[in-house]
Amino acid sequence: MLACPDSRIGLIAGSLAFILPPPLLCAAFLVQRWPVSGGDRVLVVLAAVFVLLTWGYALVRGYRAMCWIRTTDTWLMGR
Repeated sequence: MLACPDSRIGLIAGSLAFILPPPLLCAAFLVQRWPVSGGDRVLVVLAAVFVLLTWGYALVRGYRAMCWIRTTDTWLMGR
């Protein structure tokens, strides 16, 4: 039976490439586009919150998919 190597560097590189940029881009967008009037501020903040909630949902779904893949791999290797 072959053991799958655990790639920590792959996890770190993937995290830096795909998990970290969305919140940083939202922060940069907010800083650059911060409007003077109050009505426009609300719209910009709501848009940023929507993007961050979508990002969080994608993280949760990705985590669940990875758990399913690991469980399936473990089950298949046990057969």
